[in-house]
Amino acid sequence: MKQLLSILLITFSIFGCSSDDSNTSTDKQLKKITSFTIKDGKERKTAEQFFENGKEISGIYSDADDPLLYTNTYNKAGLLIKTQERLASSENINTTIEYTYDEKNRLLKITRSSFSFKNTRDFIYNTDNTITRIPSSTDIIGNQTTYYLNDNGLIFKEITSFGNKDDSTFSERETQVTYKNNLIVNLISDVSSLSENREYFFEYNEKIKPKGGVNTELNKFGSKNNIILSSFSLLTSSVPAHSEEFITKISRTDLETTTTYTFDNNEYLIKSETFIDGKKVRFSDYQYN
Repeated sequence: MKQLLSILLITFSIFGCSSDDSNTSTDKQLKKITSFTIKDGKERKTAEQFFENGKEISGIYSDADDPLLYTNTYNKAGLLIKTQERLASSENINTTIEYTYDEKNRLLKITRSSFSFKNTRDFIYNTDNTITRIPSSTDIIGNQTTYYLNDNGLIFKEITSFGNKDDSTFSERETQVTYKNNLIVNLISDVSSLSENREYFFEYNEKIKPKGGVNTELNKFGSKNNIILSSFSLLTSSVPAHSEEFITKISRTDLETTTTYTFDNNEYLIKSETFIDGKKVRFSDYQYN
């Protein structure tokens, strides 16, 4: 589900809110998200995500000849500790991803095992309020990332180095984030291999709060301390994982994409639709129990 950040101009469309429905019970929880893409006028189901008690427990990536199925396991603190994947054509698990935390529920290690191959990522919490992600010994590129945290424990800068500094192909990517009330309002990514920076602007609808566990799809890893898993790098995530507000607009100077959101009478999100140049290219349906 990780895709390059391309949602740029996001606007809300709220339908059917009336005072007559204000007393209706709204104690519902997200049960399922079904996502589709549209190409050449044809709809194709790309994914299904299933939820229980506000957590994503399983899913299917169906946009392939042999769909990929996965299940998630959580600890008592509600943190993701294991993801197992298999192809629909087989009962055998082909990939297992395990997450290890310390006594403060901070991520320490990610271990990915696929057949006979094992890859790890270690995270070191430094005394200068930074986090260093150490690459696996099997990572021949040797990418290393340093995250810089502000006083609220949110990452405001990320620097990733690619390759060896003594090599002519060495490059770095620096991402800087500006917050307002702990919400991202601006992001600038400086990639040395690109001729210009990429800058994003975020706007929020503070009047509507996520309901029914919808925001858990963005933060299945638990607390904001684990933002490094699901939100950073923001270049590989469509929205900030820790957000407690709906994002109404993400803009970038060289792209223009619009996503509209439809809510039921009790302000539960039931559909999101994304358009590029006025043409619908993907949408998701939300179901509750």
